[in-house]
Amino acid sequence: GAEEGLPGAVDSLKVVVANRYDFSGLEQLSFGWKLEDEGVEVASGILHTPTVQPGHEVTLDLPKMPETQGESWVTVTATLAKDTAWATANHPIAWGQLNAKPRQQSHESRGPREVPREIGGIPIEAPKLDLWRAPTENDKPSDEETWRKNGLHRLQHRLISDEGGVRKTRVAPPARAFGMFVTYTWTGDENNLNLKVDIEPDGEWPCTLPRLGLRCALPKEYSNVEWFGRGPDEAYADSRQAAAVGRYKYTVDEMQTPYVVPQENGNRTEVRWVELTNDAGQGIRVEGRFDFAARRWTSEDLDAAKHTKDLRPTDWIYLNLDIAQNGLGTAACGPGVLPQYQLHAHKASIELTFTRLGS
Repeated sequence: GAEEGLPGAVDSLKVVVANRYDFSGLEQLSFGWKLEDEGVEVASGILHTPTVQPGHEVTLDLPKMPETQGESWVTVTATLAKDTAWATANHPIAWGQLNAKPRQQSHESRGPREVPREIGGIPIEAPKLDLWRAPTENDKPSDEETWRKNGLHRLQHRLISDEGGVRKTRVAPPARAFGMFVTYTWTGDENNLNLKVDIEPDGEWPCTLPRLGLRCALPKEYSNVEWFGRGPDEAYADSRQAAAVGRYKYTVDEMQTPYVVPQENGNRTEVRWVELTNDAGQGIRVEGRFDFAARRWTSEDLDAAKHTKDLRPTDWIYLNLDIAQNGLGTAACGPGVLPQYQLHAHKASIELTFTRLGS
């Protein structure tokens, strides 16, 4: 674990090293630290740890850190000092992170824009509200039946008004008294667009939501993905402790978790920005605070597939930009989603900036 001395002071950080072993000390481990600015390492070092008896802990001062410009995190890692019978030296055993410098938000007011069909010449399917996910093996014995009974897999989008860059819709399952009022507000210019989405439940929602967010799409060649947020691998509301804040690079294909039975997968959490580019470095950057998944097929394709070979790449990359998702739970073999990780219909907003990358 870690604790902060003075808020925002990068020279007064402390780290608590706790020995949770029953019998051994920590001599078999090496401790190191690194400071990252927007996920790029700017300093690192070895953390010299005194003898810590089992069940005890020690508080150590971290060295003074260099100045950073953007959101910055200190990561302390414990790794194996030597080869063992079960793993090689430098194998990570534990890590902790501390936010050394928070993110600075900047907002500039700009003129209204119509709903875009492209960003800087790159065609897009503009973001629309999305509540559905391909049910997981844990959803099937718990929430899936209720979701389908209430029509969440076949939402209809009804346009209420569309003027001056503000589009108002009502999104609901067919022939149901409940739904969502959604207002999309676009501002900016052709290379730099801001989207604010306000969501308000209408009527009494009878069940949890699979997800609450937006879905958009861009052409298939923009398949190189880099993001600053938690990673490197998939994480969800109740399955995220192994996801560290950092900067990561994958291809869209590498971002998939190929479960034997296709289902929701590949979500990355607490993302500040994501860039999707082609091999020439051209593409689109999305900034805000969101979860995201990128795949070559829709959630409906994923839902319909019985085996991974049933998933056929399309001409588009579908991008989910979520406020939240329902937790995963363990209903396939135990309890369902715990109450604190259940996603219920609620008033919510998300603000995103879309920027054209490359010439």
